[in-house]
Amino acid sequence: MGRMDREDIRRNQLISATIDILSEVGFSATTLALIGQKAGVSPGLVAHYFRDKDGLLEATLRQLAVKLARVTIAYLTTAATPRQRIQAVIDSYLAPEQYDRRTSMVWLAFWGEALHSPRLRRVEAIYQRRMLSNLRHAFRRLVPDEEVPRMAVAVAAMIDGLWLRSTLSSGAETDSATARAIVSAFVDQQIALARQRPASEAARAKGTTYLPRERSYIDGTYCPANEAAPLVSQNPATGEVLAELQPAGPAEIEAAAGAARRGQRHWSRMTGAERSRVLFRIADILRERAEAVALIESQDSGRPLTQAIADVMRCAEEFDHFALSNGETVGVVSARGGWRTPLLTACRQAAPALAGGNAVIYTPHPLAPLSALKLAEIATKAGLPDGTFNVLLSEDDVEEDCPRPVVIVPEDAEIEPALIAAESALCGGLLFLHRRIKEPFLERLVERVERMNVGDPRLPSTQIGPLISRDHLDRALAHIAGGDREGAYLLTGGDPVTKGALAKGHFLQPTIFEAHSDRLGIVRQDSFGPLLTVLTFHDETELASRLAALPGKKSVHGRSAAGRV
Repeated sequence: MGRMDREDIRRNQLISATIDILSEVGFSATTLALIGQKAGVSPGLVAHYFRDKDGLLEATLRQLAVKLARVTIAYLTTAATPRQRIQAVIDSYLAPEQYDRRTSMVWLAFWGEALHSPRLRRVEAIYQRRMLSNLRHAFRRLVPDEEVPRMAVAVAAMIDGLWLRSTLSSGAETDSATARAIVSAFVDQQIALARQRPASEAARAKGTTYLPRERSYIDGTYCPANEAAPLVSQNPATGEVLAELQPAGPAEIEAAAGAARRGQRHWSRMTGAERSRVLFRIADILRERAEAVALIESQDSGRPLTQAIADVMRCAEEFDHFALSNGETVGVVSARGGWRTPLLTACRQAAPALAGGNAVIYTPHPLAPLSALKLAEIATKAGLPDGTFNVLLSEDDVEEDCPRPVVIVPEDAEIEPALIAAESALCGGLLFLHRRIKEPFLERLVERVERMNVGDPRLPSTQIGPLISRDHLDRALAHIAGGDREGAYLLTGGDPVTKGALAKGHFLQPTIFEAHSDRLGIVRQDSFGPLLTVLTFHDETELASRLAALPGKKSVHGRSAAGRV
């Protein structure tokens, strides 16, 4: 066990002791001496890990909030509909373990003290924002926009109120099941009332439940409706319509240009320290709302939720990184997004541009625009001047110009890291294997790929999600058929997945081809799916010339401790 592992265990022991003492004697009577006695250590060691009592209490509240957030994510990943997602929030926050007297007394102690402690109040605010964000996201699919904030706040208030009454009455008034039933009945009643109010014209024409109509985000707010025919954003895993999209017209484009010029003048005149604070705040909000933002990304693009959460964290790191740099000021920057990693693509363009004092007009890919709109909301909340980051919705399906990953595995490579690198290129990439290790390496790689889980991207176990659209699935299947015609050897996969719950989505088995020539179409063209093409090489001189002859952008992995992987 490493030193960091031991220290983490000790910190967790001290936090557990803190929870015990808080539940026994309350907030004011809790001391480092009592905590140390409970944990069997000296008060000085407690101070060593957390500096002081306030630091330990903040760490304890954060752990409670993180634990609850993880429970909520677990419930959300099994929810298939917006109403089920609301129920997931209710069930996680009013779960029986939250009614445990030890846990509930500690939460109650923190709630009372948060009014007087800025450090605890910040953690409590994250807890509240996370709950409201999850509720708002689900309600937007069920009720008109103007109803969403009120209903989210009402449900959050009922959850907290019922929990508080149960805690103060020692559970005599309501138990967990009763509390959940009360809130669930209230939600159903409010949704029914909202649906009795006049629906949007589009919803009336279709005879469907209300769908949010997303519009371009210009000058710090969503722009008014225009007369353009709406598009739809669909969940590629289910075919479910997530929202109607209203593409920008000439008036919106002109408005965005004017807003960006005004916003850029204001933003560029701020000091570097002031701009850094805003960018750091964007990073903080992304981390606070990681689960909700990742769920939007997963449903809109089909990206597995675990990968989407990692993407949100990488986005936060982008803003943290560029908050410490001084980029070049050019004025107004225009950027376009892609469908493979929509949010990460947006942040990797926006963060450096904003760090340089520029304004951004960003056009997300029409197949996956929702996370870019959420990023614009977050930027405004973080204090970015209005007009500095604008999002224009477009119906233009521009081909994404993305480098193809190329993994090179030499004869002396360590196998396990090389296999992991090969799996990471299972997105239209190329794998160059030294011919002396080809057979044993491919045997292990195929075995691993055939065990990969294809499924609902919201489930933590999913490794391969759907393709972004039916058109992309058809193109991937045509690419595979072309490989067959050219004589490439299909090692595994190659078929769409149409069984059970996946039948309505755009799923494809992870596929590996072995190509006998660099001239084949599967080598020279992007596949738009979970496909890897394998080639062999003899030496690095030969390999270098072959790589140079391949068309398009390539992302080639360099030498590491495991060899060139």
